[in-house]
Amino acid sequence: MDSKRYGKFRMRWRSFRFRVVVVTFLMVIILLGILLFNNIYAINIVRKQVFEANYRVLSVYMSNVDHAFEDMENYFVGMQSNSNMITASSTNTEVTFYTAQARLKKELDAYVVSNGYVEDIFVYFEERDQCIDAANYEIGGSERTAIGKMVRKIIEEEAYSQENAGKWIWGWIEDDAYLIRILRMRNTYMGGCVKVSTLVERLRTDGFGEMESLSFCTASGEDLGNQLPELNETIQLKTDQEYYRMVGKRNSYMMLSVLSGCGDYGLVALIRDNNILEGLKSFRILIWVLLGILGVFLVAFVAAMRRWVIMPLDGLIHGMNCLSKGEFGIRLSKQADCEEFTLVNKAFDNMTEQIETLKIGVYEEKIRRQRAELQYMKLQVNPHFYINCLNIIHNLSLMKQNNLIQQMTTYLGNHLRYTMEGSAVDTLEKEIACVENYLKIQQLRFPDSIVCKMEVEDSVRQVQVPPLLIQTFVENTVKYQVIAGEITHINIRLVRSLENFHRLVVEIWDDGDGYSEKILTCLVNDQKIFDQRGEHYGIRNVCQRLKLIYHENVNIHFSNHPETGGAYVRVVLPDDIVEHTGLS
Repeated sequence: MDSKRYGKFRMRWRSFRFRVVVVTFLMVIILLGILLFNNIYAINIVRKQVFEANYRVLSVYMSNVDHAFEDMENYFVGMQSNSNMITASSTNTEVTFYTAQARLKKELDAYVVSNGYVEDIFVYFEERDQCIDAANYEIGGSERTAIGKMVRKIIEEEAYSQENAGKWIWGWIEDDAYLIRILRMRNTYMGGCVKVSTLVERLRTDGFGEMESLSFCTASGEDLGNQLPELNETIQLKTDQEYYRMVGKRNSYMMLSVLSGCGDYGLVALIRDNNILEGLKSFRILIWVLLGILGVFLVAFVAAMRRWVIMPLDGLIHGMNCLSKGEFGIRLSKQADCEEFTLVNKAFDNMTEQIETLKIGVYEEKIRRQRAELQYMKLQVNPHFYINCLNIIHNLSLMKQNNLIQQMTTYLGNHLRYTMEGSAVDTLEKEIACVENYLKIQQLRFPDSIVCKMEVEDSVRQVQVPPLLIQTFVENTVKYQVIAGEITHINIRLVRSLENFHRLVVEIWDDGDGYSEKILTCLVNDQKIFDQRGEHYGIRNVCQRLKLIYHENVNIHFSNHPETGGAYVRVVLPDDIVEHTGLS
């Protein structure tokens, strides 16, 4: 069998094929999930370890800076009781002021060296507009002058007070940020500052060289050291330890942040993710290799399952569907890749051969039975008509109508010749001739009482129909509606259906009294009709023959005609009796 034909079939969710595919994919998905979980879990463990180690170091350094800043604050608090500070703040003589200033300068120089973190400390006397400062050897004169201007500007703007009171704040000298702390004692201002870039550089020399970026940032996320790359989110400093966050646009970074206890700023560090995962490179390569092997295995497994299981099952299902449609000539390929399917295919072919042989025998027997039943029903109709004819001849002989008797016997002979042929079907043209012959017989009995109008399309004259199909209904009208001396109209219409060209429409109606309600109910429900004369089997006989020949392909409708009020019957049947029944 052609394997392309199997592609038309869909796998239903309750089928074995569907469940094999689903189980296979579930197994693969579970394995993929395990590998991916191990990979992600290992990455998270490494990142967490790197985060915890670097966070501890970062916290220690931030604590050292805070301690140095607090030490400077404590130093200036103690300076408020220093004799030189008091003298310089309160004296009105120039000599005394400058003498106290010189002594105070030596003390400040000594403290700057001992602090280690603060680069510049100062004392500003607002009344004299004099500033004493001490700085380490790395700060030049121009920078010290710029620091003095920045301090005066901050004091004038009172930026150190109000919400920033008691905190280290930041200021800018050109592109460099400085952390500044100012304390006020009456009209004297004391404090210190340190350049942010200097703090960052010292931190790197203390063991943070592996960090990609390191800087101080404000609580609002502003970078004070201009050291951080462009990120995809705003830096947010937390008061407590937070799990690491991955940030960055072009590159991925682990971000660590520690908030200072001396101001609204903190220390932020970025470590490149590739550097963190450098030790997992071999493990990640192994994971991807396993994923590739698993993908190749999945493709190979699906291909093997399709060839060994799915395609043979599709062939078997296709064969069973053909059997259900009555195609008993279907055969499967006896050779399969699996021995089990080879045995199943051979058994299927043997079964279809036996079924085909049995069906042919049953079909032929059915045809024989149908022909016997049709012949029996036909013989049931003929005696009924012959009795009526003999009654007519008897009445004519009583009336001494020899010429009419001769015509009657001629018409009767023609009718006997048609009915005795024994054929189960005949052309509609012969049926029409039979009806005309029958009406001539009845017109001899009822002169000028029967008017028959026929409308016959030429294309339907050679259509084969069961014998006596029309004559039975015409005979019923003559028997129950024709009265001597009164004119009865009979209409016969034989045309093709407008909805389907290959279906024949037979319509017969008269202008008599029509069917009674009881008779019409029996006809519609296919029930036997009885009266005082016994059973009436003429019309029911025709209906049974039609259903025996055409099965469900025939439609029979009984009613009273809406215009004439007489009996009306409409029969719609196929125009090819051989195609639908196998009879000829």
